[in-house]
Amino acid sequence: MESVVPLHPNDLIELAQYPDPVLRQTYPPLPRRGLNPNAVASDGVVSGVMARLPVVVAQQIAQEVSKPVTVPVTPETDPYLAAGWL
Repeated sequence: MESVVPLHPNDLIELAQYPDPVLRQTYPPLPRRGLNPNAVASDGVVSGVMARLPVVVAQQIAQEVSKPVTVPVTPETDPYLAAGWL
């Protein structure tokens, strides 16, 4: 007698290949020694990155940065607000 193996749901999935995008974004490698990769970027670096972005994206970033940040008043943030850190 021949046993019938039930069909697994993953057997019904068809995989498709998609072509790679023509334009790829590349980034310079992080420094391996010496410099601090967490340092604040200079104005020249920031303006260079912003110049590469599409105008619409750069405008959205500028609008988000210019919005005032509201800090929620909670018992956890009260000491920081009193100290002037937030």
